[in-house]
Parts: sequence; C-alpha cells; structure tokens
Amino acid sequence: MFKTVLLSDNQPCKVRVLGLFELGDVAPEILGPYRYSMLLATGDVVEDEYHFPATPPVEPETPVEACEPNSYEYSQWQEYNTFQAAMAHEKKRTESYEQYLRGVSAYILDNCLSDEDRGRVVKPDDWLRIQQAATVPQLTEEVIAQTLRDTFQGFLW
Repeated sequence: MFKTVLLSDNQPCKVRVLGLFELGDVAPEILGPYRYSMLLATGDVVEDEYHFPATPPVEPETPVEACEPNSYEYSQWQEYNTFQAAMAHEKKRTESYEQYLRGVSAYILDNCLSDEDRGRVVKPDDWLRIQQAATVPQLTEEVIAQTLRDTFQGFLW
C-alpha cells in the first residue's frame, strides 16, 4: 500500500506504508526502565522498577567502608548507589532509543521511498510527512476494519 505526500518542493512523493510488524527486527530493542532488587523485612527479595525521587540523594559523608551493614549510613549509600546506577541506565536507555530511531529512519528511507524521492527530503517537515505516511497508525478497530476493506476489496465470498 502506498500513500502520497506533498514535499516542500510542492511535488508529490509516493511513500510505501510499512507492514504491521515490519519494524520488529529493524533496529535494536529499546531498553526498559531500571529495575533493582530489594530485600524485604520478611527476607524475600523482590525486583522493582526504580522511580526517580523529586530530590536526588546526596553522597553520604561517611565512607561506605566505615558503615555497619544494615545501618542508617549504609542504607544512605544503597540509596545513593541505586540512584547512580539508575542514572547510568537512563543514559544507556536514551542512547538505545536514539539508535532505534536512527535504525527506523534509515529503514524507511531505504525501503519506503524511491531513489529520486530520497534526494528530495531536505526539510524536517518533509521527513515528518514521510514518516507519518510510512508508519502504521495506532491499532484500533477502525484501522483493522479499513485494512480488511482495503485488503479484501473485490473478493466475493
């Protein structure tokens, strides 16, 4: 299926619409949120998603080596270290999202446009129109119904 968009040169551009799962293996997967293990008072260990606090924890003054296990100072270090690990993970997560977007963009350019039209993409609005035309809209009942009508138009049952 193809859609036609008007680029900044006021000329039409034919864009191939991607299949529902076509981008599944195109780009690396985006990292999920940071998860950490937590020891409960019952002795159970559970995994939880980290939620960034409104105020970041400050590095404790007492060196970690001088802290007694299970002390208040030790828990401050755990909170601080968990925050630092979550920040490092968030940086990697942002980078993975950027890699994903670059992979998707390259795939759309290589597979949804003709060679001639690729050279006509010069403004951000050109790319936005192409990307919107190429990507599958959010899946709703209306989208499924329209896809079925388009796919099976002319078939007699």
